[in-house]
Amino acid sequence: MADAQPLWQPGESGELLLYRVNRRPIGADSMFPEEIPDDVLDHFNRMFPNGWKVETKGGGGNRIWRSGGVEFDHQARVMTGKLGWHPAEEEAVTDYDDQAEDWVVSIEAPHGRVVLPFAFDGDTRILAVLRRGRSRADTIGRVFETILKENECDLERPTTDWSVEPIFDPRDFAQWLESMDVVREVQFVAKLPNPTPTPAYEDVFKRMEDRGATRLIENLHSNQRGGLRDVQEDDDFAQAEKMASEGFATLKGVGEREGRKTRYNQKERVRRATIPHLPDSWGEMRQVLTGFLKERARGLLGDE
Repeated sequence: MADAQPLWQPGESGELLLYRVNRRPIGADSMFPEEIPDDVLDHFNRMFPNGWKVETKGGGGNRIWRSGGVEFDHQARVMTGKLGWHPAEEEAVTDYDDQAEDWVVSIEAPHGRVVLPFAFDGDTRILAVLRRGRSRADTIGRVFETILKENECDLERPTTDWSVEPIFDPRDFAQWLESMDVVREVQFVAKLPNPTPTPAYEDVFKRMEDRGATRLIENLHSNQRGGLRDVQEDDDFAQAEKMASEGFATLKGVGEREGRKTRYNQKERVRRATIPHLPDSWGEMRQVLTGFLKERARGLLGDE
């Protein structure tokens, strides 16, 4: 079968949003936690079937999201597919009816569909999504997470708590800090990692593990005129940044610039990468996304 018309503009540049898919055993804080499957790629593939529907609500109206075109490359250990949405509401369309010789109103399926190609690397757990239109980065991550969670819950014996976390860009956060006249508040929310943590944040991990905590929320706030100082020099916060870079923590901030309040939210400012020239076909797009995950993503994010 010949390739269908591409769902993007061939030859133009494209923006990838980068997430980390994490798994934690259900009951991790209990004496008898569940045992999660060994192979995350096979597990992801089983929990992300074609055709699964998720509805989201937003200011632009409700949307129906569906997965499709999922393919599994066993050799590269990469799964590729498409996640698309259309408006949930039907549309009333006015058109001229030659038989009735009059203008009539009919109800039609909604217009305005958007399809996002994606790829998931089973070795690094990096999920790359080609962004199109005005889809919010946090909504995209939440839809992937919902599909995984709902299919896990449908199992006779669910074992895994899934999360799809935006990968943190430390340069973006540093630029935000430097652009503020006053930094009023920074907060990080850390979750117990899986697998074992790296030395870059082992102190925060040990602190959580020693207290039996599965989540740590730390908030630095200042009402002083000058606000917070040297945020990135704080040891715990520096480790939280490392955790956020691997998708195990999320950061928020509140500051003031030119007398106006400004907020930073990692879930909306996910790490991005650029594909300089989008290919002509879906088959080539799979190759481009797989090549990005195997060749560029690890160096970009500092993965070994």
